Amino acid sequence: MPSVLVVDDEPSILNIFQIILSKQGYTVLTADSGRQAQLLLAVANPDIVILDVNLPDVQGGVICERIKYMTPSMPVVMCSAGAQVRDDEYIRRIGADAVLLKPFKSSDLMGLMDRFFNVEA
Repeated sequence: MPSVLVVDDEPSILNIFQIILSKQGYTVLTADSGRQAQLLLAVANPDIVILDVNLPDVQGGVICERIKYMTPSMPVVMCSAGAQVRDDEYIRRIGADAVLLKPFKSSDLMGLMDRFFNVEA
């Protein structure tokens, strides 16, 4: 199964992603800051990144732009409860492939995973 890097500064959100994705067989890596995410990206080479917009040290959009510059084919899903992820221009500018709005249903998350990994229903 593919590996997923989830980046969010809220431990409860990281735990939710961990539970949902690992139950479906995904390898889940977690980071609670932009700095930690960048370190994991350098060594772990995940298949997809789910990235919170608002991180305490580096904005998620900046990390998304860096990922897309270094590895254009890596899918990046921006995740937030804020209005910024609803801004299509912002999403296009940073190069994100999809948006997941908080709070989300597990079916929304798995629908995105199916989309990126061509899983048949």
